[in-house]
Amino acid sequence: MSIKRIEAKSLLGPIRVNTSSSATSPIGDAIVNFADSVRRRHYDIAVAEAKESGQLAAAEADLTSITNIHKDTGKPEIISQALGMGRFQQEAFEDAVYLRFTNTMDTAINNKAEELQVKYENEKNAPELFTEEFKNYLEGLGGNAKGFYKQYIIDRGGSYLENKRTELEIARTRRIYQETIAQKQEIKNKALESAFNLGFSGDYAQMSNERLRLGHAMTVFDKVGGLDKDEQQEFEREHRLKIVQGIIARLLQRGDVATESAQIFQYFQSMGSKHLYNRLSPAAKDAIKEIKNVVGPTVPSDLLKIAQDNQASFENAEASGNQITLFENEKRARIKAGMKLIAEKREKERTLGIDNATTNIFNNIESDQYRKWGTVASITGLKAQINHLNSLASTIGSSNEFNSEKHNKLLKEIEAAKDQIAEGLVQRLMMSPDGQKNAEEIRNIFESGNYYSLSQFMPSLHMNLFKDIADSDNKKAFMDIASGTQKNVKLDYDKQIEAISLQLDNDARAMKELAADPRTTYTQLEMAEVGISNKYKDIKDSKIVKQLNSIIEENLSEKNKKLEEQQNEEFDVTSTRIAQATDTENFIRNIDEVQKLGKTLNIDRESIKTAIQNIFDQATLDRFSIGVSAKATEENVNFLNALASHVNPDGTTFSSQLDAETRKSIDALLNDSYTSNGETYLVDRDKVYNLVKSVLSDAERQLANDKKVAAQQRTDSYIDSGVFVPTLYTSVDGRANLRSSLERLSGGPIHPDTFIFSDAERAEMPDEQKLLLDKQYRLMKQSGNITEEFNNAFIRLENNNLGQGQSEAFFRNVREFGIVDSGGSFNLKPAVYQVLGPDAANRLKAYYHLYTFFPAPVRESMLAQVIDRRLDTPISADDFKDRAGYKSPLALINDIAAIPDEIQTEFTEIAELLVPVHGKNTKHVIANMIDARFTSNANMYSPITNSSLVPNDFGSTKDELAPYLYAINMKVNDLKSTNPQARYFFDPDSKVTVEDISAGQAFFIKQMPKDLFFGNETQEVDRINAGEQRVVFGPTLQSSAAFPQGQLYAIVSGSGAIQPIPNTVFDLKTDWLLNGFEEYGKFKTQQDLNEKEKAKRLPAFAF
Repeated sequence: MSIKRIEAKSLLGPIRVNTSSSATSPIGDAIVNFADSVRRRHYDIAVAEAKESGQLAAAEADLTSITNIHKDTGKPEIISQALGMGRFQQEAFEDAVYLRFTNTMDTAINNKAEELQVKYENEKNAPELFTEEFKNYLEGLGGNAKGFYKQYIIDRGGSYLENKRTELEIARTRRIYQETIAQKQEIKNKALESAFNLGFSGDYAQMSNERLRLGHAMTVFDKVGGLDKDEQQEFEREHRLKIVQGIIARLLQRGDVATESAQIFQYFQSMGSKHLYNRLSPAAKDAIKEIKNVVGPTVPSDLLKIAQDNQASFENAEASGNQITLFENEKRARIKAGMKLIAEKREKERTLGIDNATTNIFNNIESDQYRKWGTVASITGLKAQINHLNSLASTIGSSNEFNSEKHNKLLKEIEAAKDQIAEGLVQRLMMSPDGQKNAEEIRNIFESGNYYSLSQFMPSLHMNLFKDIADSDNKKAFMDIASGTQKNVKLDYDKQIEAISLQLDNDARAMKELAADPRTTYTQLEMAEVGISNKYKDIKDSKIVKQLNSIIEENLSEKNKKLEEQQNEEFDVTSTRIAQATDTENFIRNIDEVQKLGKTLNIDRESIKTAIQNIFDQATLDRFSIGVSAKATEENVNFLNALASHVNPDGTTFSSQLDAETRKSIDALLNDSYTSNGETYLVDRDKVYNLVKSVLSDAERQLANDKKVAAQQRTDSYIDSGVFVPTLYTSVDGRANLRSSLERLSGGPIHPDTFIFSDAERAEMPDEQKLLLDKQYRLMKQSGNITEEFNNAFIRLENNNLGQGQSEAFFRNVREFGIVDSGGSFNLKPAVYQVLGPDAANRLKAYYHLYTFFPAPVRESMLAQVIDRRLDTPISADDFKDRAGYKSPLALINDIAAIPDEIQTEFTEIAELLVPVHGKNTKHVIANMIDARFTSNANMYSPITNSSLVPNDFGSTKDELAPYLYAINMKVNDLKSTNPQARYFFDPDSKVTVEDISAGQAFFIKQMPKDLFFGNETQEVDRINAGEQRVVFGPTLQSSAAFPQGQLYAIVSGSGAIQPIPNTVFDLKTDWLLNGFEEYGKFKTQQDLNEKEKAKRLPAFAF
């Protein structure tokens, strides 16, 4: 936003002069003489008062004398009146005149001052002009007066001249005070408005100048009584915080700071947690230091205020940082596979590099090397060294993820090194004339913590560097340096030279050992040499110079060898980094950069070729990644599979998923090449294949997870809406999904004893467990689903392993959750068959019959005896014959005419269990059970009965069959669209059974009421005779309650002829059936919502 300049407006109007006066002005002279005599009478009193207050002297000054500028001094002419004042009076006088001049007369000084200067610049008596012009004005009033009027004008004019002058001066003094207060607020407002931009600029010299300017202004306001100490301190604090806002906004634009903006925010929000600070990167720590150095001495609440005032900036930066991090993560992810081998190879070198770097920094710290560099090195060199320290961790691959202990140790040494450099800068300052002259004030600055005030003593380049690295927590060391308490004791020259020579020998040995160490890099050796050279460069003694030159010459060959190794290492690291950052847009530029780097570092041709190949490979992978980084869907996974087969280096496999144009584009990418300096680089197909396989693996994993989540959501919806889901029992995953859904919807885990809690056990439960159990019971009952705990309870029943009251609880739950009551008889729900299996389900039927047959007080004990007898001594053939009147259970079953052959084996074991209790009445009991095994539905057909009476493998109630009818209706619509000639139709609400149609159209009088009340058989027959085919469904001959299998049939003639529809056999894993179940679940959920909404809208009387 542009800054608008607000021009100050003069409070003075134009000064007008009456030009009617003549050369001689007796009335005017008389008035002036009279005024002067009055003024002289009060002079002695006025002088004493004027000397007590410089402000009053300024208040008595004519405004014109303030606006007139002396041509020689360039200052207001009134300033000359301060020469006779005391020191403090003079300061107050000059400051007040200055503020009036710069603020109130801003416009006048640019306009009126030029006019008056031109008009009076050659006049010597410019201060008297006001009196002269006022005399002329009065002459204009009384020039022609005579007698009494003349004397009255003389007397009153003189009195008014003095009185009004006094009144005007008093008014002007009051106005000056009011204007001063207004100007104070204006200065504060402008300072606060510009503080953000000042902080954002990062110009600490300008910040210091602004602080001095504001401090000077506040001092003036204080002297004139317009400012108290608390207001000044609050303003300075608010001004610093505004500057901090600008600094934070600037720092958060840097990527390396933005990525840690959330952690920096947490540091300030925690009011300066050392634990959080130590976990930050060097760049983030430097950012915090810079902020704290500006804020100055802080209490914890100040840091919290910084967090609160800048929360929006931190949140915005966090979003940007997340995008940067996400981009970097995605970039790294694409090249992760290709970098795996490199990472393994570099891991040991990386650890060694971290150790060497840490040790080297530690040694330099121990030898005060960084402090010495801060004292003598160039600013450019120091910046390079600090940048090297800040980037060292990332350059050598040190991080918390790689090795947190070594990484934190390295970061600690880096911060200590920068502390030493900062101390060196302070030492350099204290060696300068300004530092020595202002040592006490500099020490006080360090003690106060307001480091940016150093800019008045420290050169701006030094200051900009110092504020980036200086830690306010290190102020004790800075104070010691400023106080001269560091170890700087000078020795006698001869002893000093001897000690220096001895130290130089030690340094030479250390450098030789460093050179002999294979882990030492060229940079370390160069730094060691530079360190020694800088350490002794100011010593001109010939012995030391000769000794130093000899050491450097001996180090040259080892240094050159290390240089070659370091250049190769630098090329490897840099070229790898460049390759990692390569994409389709920048790969040419990156190849040029690598070639230039190789030339600069004198790298061999083969290494450069390898680097170029890596860049070309990464560009190719980026081109492929653009095409394969799509959302994980079935279609995309199929495409990726086809793409992987096509790009497989071992041989391309044709796939219809890739059209000719796509294959052509892919082949063009695979056959692409790049030529540079006579070398041709080809696409590495292995890398392309690995990339596609990696993306495919991720997509398959994501798709599987998406399906799992979607399945969980569907299951939750079905169960919550009371829909039975047969497919949940066909796999381990399905049963696990059922359990997790029930647990999510109920809010807790399913207990192993859910189906066998006795009344006594339930009474002792906590209320929370009772509520949870009731929720699970409700969900299972309304949806018809049960869990594996039901099977576990049944196993314990058959092993006689249930406690007192638990058998009663189990059979109560069998009745509640497992039985479909049908006309006085019962059958088990499909979920029971799915969980127990057909044989166990049939035994459960028998147990239930026996349990309800036995007298209530002894039910549990008598059933336990039956189970024991079954386990220990199964009934013999003779005993069975004596009790039942049949030679075997199969003979008894065969004698029941109503039972189809396909389900006879289900009831043989039931007969063995029932005969000891029911005897010869067993046949009748089983016949009733068989009746309950079948159900009649107009839309179903069984080849066993050749009618709409079918085994209830799919269920028997309306709610159990509803999902099947919905799915089959969808399937028939698909059949009609793919094969319209067949003319299929399906009516889920039809009441006309297969046997109704087979019987033919009855006599009209008899048929009419049946059509009216049960279904229009005549109409359906007419449709069939007209060529349409009615669709029905039912279980196949292979179907069972535990493993239901169905088939679609078509009624193809009015006489009831039925044919299977080809390719329509289905089970609970068939796709179109599953899709139909899913759509029914959505339909049922919406239907329930509509019913609830409708109930809400009913008027009160409807209830």
